[in-house]
Amino acid sequence: MVELKYFEDESVQSWIFRNLVVEGEIDLSSILSSEGDWYNNVSFRKACPERMTRTCDVELLRFLRNSGLALKYAEKYDNPVDYLDRIYSIFQPLDYPIPKTNADGSIAIRFCPECILQAIQEYGFGYFKWEWLQGLQCLKHGRLLSQLKKSKRETMVLTLLKVLSGCPLDVRELTNLSVKHTQRLSRVSVDYHIMPCFMVDFYLWATMRRNDHSLGDGFHDWYYQDGRRKPVSRECLIQIYEYYNKFFPEQSHRFIKERGEIKFVRFGINQPGSLSEKLLKSSKHNCSYCTKWEAFGECPAKPIKLFVIEPQYTYTGLNPCDFFLKFGTPYFPRRPVDRHIQEIDFDLLLPT
Repeated sequence: MVELKYFEDESVQSWIFRNLVVEGEIDLSSILSSEGDWYNNVSFRKACPERMTRTCDVELLRFLRNSGLALKYAEKYDNPVDYLDRIYSIFQPLDYPIPKTNADGSIAIRFCPECILQAIQEYGFGYFKWEWLQGLQCLKHGRLLSQLKKSKRETMVLTLLKVLSGCPLDVRELTNLSVKHTQRLSRVSVDYHIMPCFMVDFYLWATMRRNDHSLGDGFHDWYYQDGRRKPVSRECLIQIYEYYNKFFPEQSHRFIKERGEIKFVRFGINQPGSLSEKLLKSSKHNCSYCTKWEAFGECPAKPIKLFVIEPQYTYTGLNPCDFFLKFGTPYFPRRPVDRHIQEIDFDLLLPT
């Protein structure tokens, strides 16, 4: 397999396009829409994890995010490593498929002819810069970018090859600049992410029956008449957390301080401990001994492998949070397992 290294200012779309062309790939539907635009979600056609593993994590993440890929969308209550699957989907599309649709986002193909010619003179070939995905002007040469007119995918491939080789284009192959997709997505920034294990603990504390009504009498809403707790959704957990922090801040902050634990979880794509996330988790539960992480998909500290020591022990995919949301009661089983833990982390550097 021929592998072309990317340039720091190159877009991911351009890098994948150049590699697919060199490999003789005729199907470019993983990067080009049927109308001849760049896809926002792009990938290689076949699994090529070696392309991902040969680059250090921080550099790889910066490269992808320059082009608007693998951005972190997670809010306070969301999975803090929501972008991991997106990274894997680029290099292992069959294992982590993400549909390519025009509705998902297509980007007009823009370029600076002078930058292309300079790249050809210096490297022998041209490439598209990530700045052209969002911008309308070449900052280096102080001129408006040229934009390719929409066309069928097969036709656009030929046009792109002409651009990268420095050949002049017919005026009919160009169109007026479009402002669509010229706004960069802002980075999501929160102090920490609240893990489901703590959300469940907070819910059980906030809605427990109290004769002194020190937290109001709203707990009645979360019980059936026979005394059983009602099952709650993830949205309900968030609603409860927000409500009690707003109307009972002193008690809530005391509970968070006593029962919560701020933890930096370190992990990596290729290098262990290269990235990190700051989590608020339950101090009652040890991540290293959690056997119930699989189905919820919200915990970045989850084990990557789980082996049953005794054959009579069976493994269920429900974690404590899932079990609680499904059955309305907490359940934290203890069973002997041997696990290989991956330390993971994702502190990110977005381009400014």
